[in-house]
Amino acid sequence: MDKNFDGTAGGAQIVGMDVSDEVPEFLQDLLGSFGMSRREKSELIKDYLGVSNLMDVTRVYKRYPYTFKMAVSNALEDLSARANEIKKTSTSDPEGAPISCALDDEGGALEDAVFGGEFDLDGEAVRAVVEITSPNQQGIIGFGGNYSLFSVYTRKEDGAVSSKIFEIVEGFIDTKNPLKGKIIDIDGNEVEFGDFDWDDIAVPDFFKTEAEDNMIWPIIHYDKMKAAGLRIPRGLILEGTRGMGKTLLSRIIANKVKGSGTFIRAKPSDVQRLGWDYVFEVARTLEPCILYIEDIDTLTPSKQKFGGMIDSVGDPLLTDALDYIDGTEERGNVLILASTNVPDAVDLGMIDRPGRIDRRLIFDPNNLKDFGIEWKENVFDIHLRGHRLEGNLGASELAVMIGDQPYTGSHINELIHTATLEAVRSLNVEDASVEAMENIVLTEDNFRKARDRVERILKRTFGTPEVF
Repeated sequence: MDKNFDGTAGGAQIVGMDVSDEVPEFLQDLLGSFGMSRREKSELIKDYLGVSNLMDVTRVYKRYPYTFKMAVSNALEDLSARANEIKKTSTSDPEGAPISCALDDEGGALEDAVFGGEFDLDGEAVRAVVEITSPNQQGIIGFGGNYSLFSVYTRKEDGAVSSKIFEIVEGFIDTKNPLKGKIIDIDGNEVEFGDFDWDDIAVPDFFKTEAEDNMIWPIIHYDKMKAAGLRIPRGLILEGTRGMGKTLLSRIIANKVKGSGTFIRAKPSDVQRLGWDYVFEVARTLEPCILYIEDIDTLTPSKQKFGGMIDSVGDPLLTDALDYIDGTEERGNVLILASTNVPDAVDLGMIDRPGRIDRRLIFDPNNLKDFGIEWKENVFDIHLRGHRLEGNLGASELAVMIGDQPYTGSHINELIHTATLEAVRSLNVEDASVEAMENIVLTEDNFRKARDRVERILKRTFGTPEVF
């Protein structure tokens, strides 16, 4: 949503947007209908600073990850409230490309803006012009495609004022960042993970212990763990077959640390697009935090995956990751949570060892010690919520019915779904009433028929018919 505006209120001027209900309240009185050319921007700077030549102007700039667009927007709000005694400038037929001013659709963050004023900074009034330029602005290149550029223009003799303005901005980035303590993606958007808790997942008891010890407690009880002389863990890998609860476990961890720390979800495509330096810069700023990397195998390919044709040791993307994981590049209080459905495709020799990501939880339905009858009974208990069973049937009987077959949690859920379809079929769906459907009772025969259907899927999935 690109809009244009020009106007004044409280002495401040911002250019580039139409009045809209989506505009932050602090901008409502600033909006008009005109854009600004590059020449007009130069005139604005000279006019506000009271100079006749741009050679008399000092520009200081810093770049901030675009992820923090809302924090920067909040800083602009604070700065606009400090600006006064600014006259409105007219807008004529612009020459050259317009200075874009955009409002982020989702968060309402101001992405591009220019405004100037006499700023009240600790009781000292100093004239300056502030500009924020997003990576989306047309014609702006060369400052890092995923960073916003924050510039401060002052007269040369007032150059020291820029540091005070940046102190205000960095305060919103570091301590007042609205993303802190939330569940977000790497672009700074909040992610809804649901209200899942430990009673929503069936995992061996030691999985919960490992998750608490290595992910949750270091975030919510950091000071206590340090006081006990404990080493803060580096990270945790969740690996194994799809449908076993890896994603659900990550969501529970996120919900547990929310409020005490930040949970950042990053896809491999995000890392490839942004680079590890950017990803870890965001993570360090929001510490304490958990950086969750899904499908880590995409970023750490094993040579064996491609018959030895890929040498992951020389992969610059992996090398950058290891610099942070090893501590060569200081990563702060950032814990790594990674997941993979294909552990054989991960170069575990590179990342899975003490001092790097030194904990693994393996979700393997063929491991009957951890995922045998007792685990299956727990999965049935969870997925049978809301279903009615005939009197002699329960989760334990159903767990015994499927025995040692390598069912995942998703397969068990599919078994219940298919058994319900069998029950609907037996009622003759064409003639049955809605009330009858609401009162369906699942029988042992429904589950036996469903088992025959689901185990055909199992054979295709695991490719091991001999276990049936």
